[in-house]
Amino acid sequence: MSDLDTTNEETAAASAPAKRRGRPKKRVQEGTETAAKKRGRPKKTEQAAPTRRERPKELVFALDIGTRSVIGIVAEQRDGLLHILATDRLEHRTRAMLDGQIHDVPQVAAIIREVKHRLMERTGPLTSAAVAAAGRALYTMTADAEQDFTGTITPAQQRDLDFAGVQEAQKKLAHSHTVDDPTRYYCVGYSTIRY
Repeated sequence: MSDLDTTNEETAAASAPAKRRGRPKKRVQEGTETAAKKRGRPKKTEQAAPTRRERPKELVFALDIGTRSVIGIVAEQRDGLLHILATDRLEHRTRAMLDGQIHDVPQVAAIIREVKHRLMERTGPLTSAAVAAAGRALYTMTADAEQDFTGTITPAQQRDLDFAGVQEAQKKLAHSHTVDDPTRYYCVGYSTIRY
């Protein structure tokens, strides 16, 4: 055993420098202010703020322009499958679309731009889109429904009245001669006109 091994830690630290394990420390040359730049992965504190992900692959951008809302989806094809990267949905602020037809083009265009902008913030630039717009295969039926209530009307009773109106409209469609097969149509949305 050496003298260093038999002394206490305080004496050992004072008499001999502790051996450093691993790669030797780089020394700063005289006259230079900093050491050579470290190589490898930077520390988290040195990293810049996260930016949009750069994607070498082509993104698939799809827009569904519906009667009630605009939905945007951005996906990427990997391993023969589509992987959804981001989605966004905004409802029309006004009745810009009626029965699948655009009635307020500037309003619908503004919603589309907003959905696209929100998706681009998460995925990077989007240059082209596949678009599905509401078509003319929609039929609008109006119907009346009545129910007797006493006292204050609850939200559940109001909902029941709404659904009674929807069912009445579906019955009207089934008995009308406007469509060939009423069983191929289902309710995609309704608006209560008045109570």
